[in-house]
Amino acid sequence: MEGIGAVDEAMLTGEPMPQEKHPGSTVSAGTVNGSTTLIIEATRVGHDTTLAHIVRTVEEAQATKAPVQRFADRVASVFVPIVMGIALITLGAWGLGTGDWRHAILAAVAVLVVACPCALGLATPTAVMVGSGVGAKRGILYRSGEALEKVSGVTLVAMDKTGTLTAGRPRVQAMRATEDVADAEVLGWAAALEQESSHPLARAIVGATTEQGVRVPPAEDVYTEAGQGVVGTVNGAEVLVGNAALLHAYGVSLPPDPEETWTRWQQEGATVVWVARDGQWVGTLAVADFVRDDAVDLIQALHRRKIQVAMLTGDQTRTAEAVGHKLGVDRIFAELMPQDKARVIEQLRHEGYHVLMVGDGINDAPALVAADVGMAVGSGTDVAIEAADITLMAPEISGILRALTIGRKTLGKIRQNLFWAMIYNVILIPLAALGFLSPMIAGAAMAFSSVSVVTNSLLLRGMRLPTGEAQIPQPVGQHI
Repeated sequence: MEGIGAVDEAMLTGEPMPQEKHPGSTVSAGTVNGSTTLIIEATRVGHDTTLAHIVRTVEEAQATKAPVQRFADRVASVFVPIVMGIALITLGAWGLGTGDWRHAILAAVAVLVVACPCALGLATPTAVMVGSGVGAKRGILYRSGEALEKVSGVTLVAMDKTGTLTAGRPRVQAMRATEDVADAEVLGWAAALEQESSHPLARAIVGATTEQGVRVPPAEDVYTEAGQGVVGTVNGAEVLVGNAALLHAYGVSLPPDPEETWTRWQQEGATVVWVARDGQWVGTLAVADFVRDDAVDLIQALHRRKIQVAMLTGDQTRTAEAVGHKLGVDRIFAELMPQDKARVIEQLRHEGYHVLMVGDGINDAPALVAADVGMAVGSGTDVAIEAADITLMAPEISGILRALTIGRKTLGKIRQNLFWAMIYNVILIPLAALGFLSPMIAGAAMAFSSVSVVTNSLLLRGMRLPTGEAQIPQPVGQHI
């Protein structure tokens, strides 16, 4: 209702840059106000808040997610009655046909023994156990065998932007100063005013001085101009640090845009911070989130596997497109609230894709549950991890490719086990019914089939997985 300020909405949108709020703007419970005073009217409380809606969405999606009926269970439900019928027919045929009921009983018992569905029952759980164990050693936790099975059929990976594809921590990526002033001086003056602020842009500027070894001079009489920036005195000179509106308000003329530098920075998703001293412009900084190197490699690897990649973000369309085009993603969905992300996932599934959603924040939880498979990055929130089917314990997202590989190879091993278990029964049941197998030999054959299935599953321990180490994040506009 009154006041102008910046609100950190990362808890809901996942985006590190605070959003400017003016009278009439909507603010959400759970977000963090900056240093200014805002008078706010509560229009939705309790169960009506956005955060409460996220919780309900997750609960409803989890409750309606039907379990997959396993192939082995369906086969066993038909297989057992058929085998019982074959054993009875064998008993009757040998007994009535030859009168040798002793031989008839042995033949019927041999049918039952050789057809004992141990191999069929072991085919799936042994492969799942070994596959999930391999994943755990690599920092990939599968919540269930169902998750391991589902991830093998993924055709589209939907990924949150901030904290997943990007570092989630804005940093100074470029600077331009006047000819008579050094870049380090401009950075030091800006940091002098920003060092007491908790604003993400302020932390990025102060962090740059630490990385570059720039001395930060003391500042006096520092105060905030709501929605514009900060003003203070450094070494006896008035310094302004903020947006273009701040410089206009203090009568400072903006310089011409050389080679459209400022425009290009903004198009690439960076926030432009202006610095003036004693009424004159002295420099400009570009602050932006950083794309992770392993994200570029991951997306290229997914494309080689014919898997599409979509990026979901609450950030502005311009910033999202700058990051998305740099990464080479196939589809970009921007300016999304948490419930919007879940709707996008449903839309992609309706289009026929088998969707894996990767996220790390509270705002990703509804989408993680709505997807065919949800995957949380271990550095994310507990809410996201709890809602996901798979958790990557390491922060690098190259684990996504390894998780897909483990799932695909595990499902392949399950199919091999089921095939050999069925072939075994198809060959040996008729031999037992015809009297060629004694119960003792049938028991040995049954045991051998079980051992062969377990051994085949253990071969998964030697699977080769894509390599990938954590990379140092690089700037969105590193070519600036």
